[in-house]
Amino acid sequence: MSLITDKRLFFVGGCSGAGKTTIAAALALLASRRGKRVLVVSTDGDNSLSAAFAWEIGEQGAAVCAGVHALEVNTTDQATLFDRLCSLIEDAEDYYDLVIFDSSPYAQANTLDSASAEQRALFDRCYQRFQDADNTAFMLVLTPESDSVGQAQALLLAWQAKALPVHTLLVNQVSPESHPVQALHTLQHAIPLLPTPVQGIAALQQTAVLLDQLDV
Repeated sequence: MSLITDKRLFFVGGCSGAGKTTIAAALALLASRRGKRVLVVSTDGDNSLSAAFAWEIGEQGAAVCAGVHALEVNTTDQATLFDRLCSLIEDAEDYYDLVIFDSSPYAQANTLDSASAEQRALFDRCYQRFQDADNTAFMLVLTPESDSVGQAQALLLAWQAKALPVHTLLVNQVSPESHPVQALHTLQHAIPLLPTPVQGIAALQQTAVLLDQLDV
């Protein structure tokens, strides 16, 4: 299996509460440790990266550690959000080896019927990047709870229908009491429920170590 550091784009998707932002932030630190210049972007509008890194990030962005720049895109308009996402991807190529998004782009893509010709050209280029398995990958994060598993199954089918390159499924927050999660994908891993909340660089580095052990 190729590693995330073999890619230029990496999307972390899943249902709310599964730990997508934590995983995206930890993957950014892991990629940095592997020598990559990384931009990690959250688009959920909840300042979730600020909470994960325990750092004020916002729309201006911040260098949270050596090799990792974080950015929060806060807008409720889906077409504007998708336009910003696509522009970020193109603009980041000259500055970063890897861009990690705490989001799945197709939720926004479905709202673009009124896009201008210039926007459509930009979106079409992004679609091609999303489906480029050599340079792009998607990770689906879920928890062992039945609702999360059901939502993950639906999202996985949607990704597969769009021919998106699914890298791996990650079952997060697994405890000894958790019900086993059926195999949804050939590349499926699990990480344990940590004893304390994952917040700040030190805690995220611990999660990055767990991810490194999975060879993601």
